[in-house]
Amino acid sequence: MATRGHVLWGLAVLALVAMAPSASEATSVTIFFDNEGPEEGITTPGTTEFSFMGSNWTGGVIHSGAPISPFVYFVHGSASVTFDDPVDSVEFAFDHIGDPAQAFAFDAEGNLLGQSFRGLPVRFDFEAPIARILFGGGFVHNFTFTLVPEPGAGALVALGATLLAARSTRRRSGLTDGSSAVASRPLRNCSCGPTRRPPTEGPPTASSPRPMC
Repeated sequence: MATRGHVLWGLAVLALVAMAPSASEATSVTIFFDNEGPEEGITTPGTTEFSFMGSNWTGGVIHSGAPISPFVYFVHGSASVTFDDPVDSVEFAFDHIGDPAQAFAFDAEGNLLGQSFRGLPVRFDFEAPIARILFGGGFVHNFTFTLVPEPGAGALVALGATLLAARSTRRRSGLTDGSSAVASRPLRNCSCGPTRRPPTEGPPTASSPRPMC
């Protein structure tokens, strides 16, 4: 029979499931460097440093009318993008004219995760989340990054079920231990009924204590 505690535990799990995003619904953000839509007023041509949707850019300049793409983040020398929270993957178009271009991905501790030369597109996707990307020359455009997904509803359901099972097991264990202790307790003779004594004991004396119920 479900107790009040079980009901409260179940309601708590259902509330967590209702508020939790699904793990399959990872959030992706694409930067076009076109100063339109959500980027309006942020990625204007000539801008060198800006922040957008948790990404922070510095070292390059937004350029319009490039031969490769209408809008690009042009890197002459070196530039970088860092993320407020490490991201799961990054994909972008990466070209160069003249000098070769490279891109390097790092984790939050500064460890190099991987590198790539120009390509259409470049994709960084590692086991460790990506905290920063360093560009060495080139034109960056159509930059997409995917946020690390939060625990999904399935994980929360599994957690709730585990907690409920553990609670139920403890309750059953307590009842079993108590029953065993009662069952194993030796029975005492009680003065409320007839008492049989071994023949060798002899008749009871006045000093012999009477067993109590």
